[in-house]
Amino acid sequence: MKIEMKNVENLVDYPALPQTIKIWLTSFLIVMGLAYCLAILNVYANTGMTYKGVADKYNGNEAEQIFAPEFKEIAQTAHTHMGAMGMMFFLMSVPFVFTKTFPQWLKKFVLVDAFVAVLIANSAFWLIRYAGRPWAVLMILSGMLLGLASAFMVLTPLYEMWLKKSK
Repeated sequence: MKIEMKNVENLVDYPALPQTIKIWLTSFLIVMGLAYCLAILNVYANTGMTYKGVADKYNGNEAEQIFAPEFKEIAQTAHTHMGAMGMMFFLMSVPFVFTKTFPQWLKKFVLVDAFVAVLIANSAFWLIRYAGRPWAVLMILSGMLLGLASAFMVLTPLYEMWLKKSK
């Protein structure tokens, strides 16, 4: 038996879910949304959210006495980010898979976007450090893609649970 995406989204009717499940899912989505906001705050605190700040953080800046991270520090950061972000976006994608608001092509894009962005971000750590400062643009791109995915994955199920009418 082949199950297609449009059939999967029909397995859950968010507006009709019991309130206990809605509150549970809402709590999870809010915590994940706030976790992403804290990640943005962390990026701001460490880089000022500028190209120069990102390049300095991972490639160093002798004039400002900012030292590039060593191999083991990048390995630890990449390992932590790959695992944590992969799990975070996998878990956030589960409620999103069952939404009906957007067309299939957009849902597929958002689902893949999150994981591609995690790969781009983790590649950027290494590329900025060892291939040069111009690769900082990848870190900025990954942040934009992750923000897009987070917004869709958090807001769409919340909209369907609390604002959309059941069919």
